[in-house]
Amino acid sequence: MLKILQVLCNNGLVVGVISGIISSIIVTQGYRILDKKRERFLYLNRIYIYIKGLRSKLAAYENGEISDDYIVNIYNYLVQTELPKKESWVHLYDKEKKVVNDFKKLFENVQRRVFDCKFDMDGVNAGKSSLQNKVDALKNEVIIYALEAFQVETELESVVREYYKY
Repeated sequence: MLKILQVLCNNGLVVGVISGIISSIIVTQGYRILDKKRERFLYLNRIYIYIKGLRSKLAAYENGEISDDYIVNIYNYLVQTELPKKESWVHLYDKEKKVVNDFKKLFENVQRRVFDCKFDMDGVNAGKSSLQNKVDALKNEVIIYALEAFQVETELESVVREYYKY
């Protein structure tokens, strides 16, 4: 048995196997780090594209006039456009978490107001004119989120741009 070990060591087989294992671990770790950056970038970029589309819908009112079509367009965007999903293996830094949380908060607020407004608009169209004041108030609340959406979009853009360095 000892003789076999001496032969293997003299031929460098053991040394070759050990160095191969070590170098493969080093290379794998490097690629894992790059993959993590790429996954973070892809997730943040999907959120950026989503918020950009939402902001464009929020900013589409004209002359301070908030039409029913304005609310319907936002409603359709929220219903038809899939919200970006964060996979369990994507780990964000604190700055990125803050921006994502701001996005989620904005999304939930816009969604709640737009869905309430759309529901009440349908009621007004069905003859419940008593809901008109509530609809007008909800429309004004939705407008306020246009500015907040612009701020979140700007924050996300700066975070996403940091990844273009890689």
